[in-house]
Amino acid sequence: MTGRRTALYYPNSIITNKSWIRQSILFWDEIGSIIPENVWEEHIYFELENEDINILHEEKAFRPFHPEKLRSRGGSVLQDKFYSEFFDRLDCYNELFDLSANGSYVPVYESKEMHGKIFPELEKRNLLQKKLGGNISVSESGKPVIFIEENTADIYMSLLAEYLATNDSKITIPLTDNETSLNHAYAKIDESDKQTRAKIIYENILPIPKDEVDIHQILDFKKGYQSDLIKFRQYLDTIAIEATSFSTPKEVIDFSIRQEEKIAEEVNYLEESMKELKIETIYGSAQAILDVKQTEWLGIIAGSGAFATGSEEYALLAGIGLLISATVKVGNYLSKRDIQRNEKLRDSPYSYLYQMKQHGITC
Repeated sequence: MTGRRTALYYPNSIITNKSWIRQSILFWDEIGSIIPENVWEEHIYFELENEDINILHEEKAFRPFHPEKLRSRGGSVLQDKFYSEFFDRLDCYNELFDLSANGSYVPVYESKEMHGKIFPELEKRNLLQKKLGGNISVSESGKPVIFIEENTADIYMSLLAEYLATNDSKITIPLTDNETSLNHAYAKIDESDKQTRAKIIYENILPIPKDEVDIHQILDFKKGYQSDLIKFRQYLDTIAIEATSFSTPKEVIDFSIRQEEKIAEEVNYLEESMKELKIETIYGSAQAILDVKQTEWLGIIAGSGAFATGSEEYALLAGIGLLISATVKVGNYLSKRDIQRNEKLRDSPYSYLYQMKQHGITC
């Protein structure tokens, strides 16, 4: 598809995960995170926290997403919608888990509030504290923070990321390295309101630069091999689309035979191209949540004799070429509500993405 594609990171503002940065900037045109405008203005704070982000920003490959601008641009209609959806989602979780009993709180910038009544309501529910023990209510950047129960904060940030992505002028998809964050966004928790979607897992198959690789090397590689990266990205899109469209077990078998050699060629070519520029690589993993075109698709895959790798999870491709641990797996992902997809993403199979094998923090 045409147009720049942006990976919007969440839940925290500062991206400390070097692997996430390198994997994402390699396969996406730019990355971004949710940063209040008054914090971003004091850019020295981010210079001290992450040199990679500063370099990417200078190269126009990093973009801050300011919640204040969305709140102002959307007006009361958007604010009221956010308020209702957030508390609907929160109440759904609170029916199963007493969030106020958790006792673990994380700092959140006050300027991330999307509606003037959200934080006062959370305080009434004992899910927010203005001060926490001896901690002062300002962040390291000097800007005001409040302390929100960690699961509540994660639910809040997952929704904020979705709203920012949906209302962005560019093609933007929320992306996280924290499985809990993914589940707080779309996980199935209400059996009466389940919606089956496809889960596509690319395990140990994506060649990505090692953490110590200089970010400039990656940007130079992208400039010289842009068409190859786009081709590889489109190839992964094709795999995902085909994998959610099986109508007979024979199609599954034919897919596995046809794609095993093809994907090995694509991965090896990309890896060798990076080696030409002396970029050392490792194999990364990713998971995508997609719409299902055939409601019985997982049963069809099971009936093909595909190897079961877990509960309702099957390997379509395994031991790909020389990549013994590489696997393309599929499974059901039960969403608790309808995903309101960005209209600009209709040409893309992805509704949501999660980079695996990493652990982020909530902030």
